[in-house]
Amino acid sequence: MSDHFPIFTCVGNTINSVNDSPLSFKYRKFGEPVYNQLRGMLAEVNWDFIETLDINDACKKFISVINEYVDLVAPAKTVTIPPHKIKEPWYTRGLLKSRNTLDKL
Repeated sequence: MSDHFPIFTCVGNTINSVNDSPLSFKYRKFGEPVYNQLRGMLAEVNWDFIETLDINDACKKFISVINEYVDLVAPAKTVTIPPHKIKEPWYTRGLLKSRNTLDKL
């Protein structure tokens, strides 16, 4: 386990110009307590099975164990953003404020 925080990259995601359906995605809430709990759980695993399996099966089993414990300590949560809240990336908070001020005039 590393002390580095994960880095995420989203590739190929586009927002439709017609916002007729909600945007849903899953995320996990990580923090130092979650990392410490995960480290403790993984330290208790008997990893001897890695030496007895061939490399492909050992890798699959290793990933399966990691995913199982990550699901326990940081379950995936789904966030849904309604269509009326989805905006173009260039539509900044400042532009929104200016539009609202103009609408009040």
